Amino acid sequence: MNMEETKKRTASVVTSKDLLKHWQGHRSLTRRVIEAYPEKELFEYSVGGMRPFAAMAQELLAIAVPGIRQIAGEGTEELNEHLDKAGSKGDSSPLGRGYSGNQQVWGANP
Repeated sequence: MNMEETKKRTASVVTSKDLLKHWQGHRSLTRRVIEAYPEKELFEYSVGGMRPFAAMAQELLAIAVPGIRQIAGEGTEELNEHLDKAGSKGDSSPLGRGYSGNQQVWGANP
């Protein structure tokens, strides 16, 4: 095997800092989409029978912390897919207030 073949077969490693930055980029985009939606459409608008964006965002929030804990090596846990459903952008549900639980994991595992 020559040097070029070795370079092609070498996998890149993502640092914890890079993964956090990437993760936060996804969270930022999701928050901007939530903010861009008019209130009613966020919870009611559906394309081709798909769930409204609010329902998809709720699911993302439900799996975010358990998923990042597993990536951080804290073991597996049951997914809580039954978060309090948001009724508006400003309510006290995870969708209304955002969810920072995964930041706690990153703080413990830089």
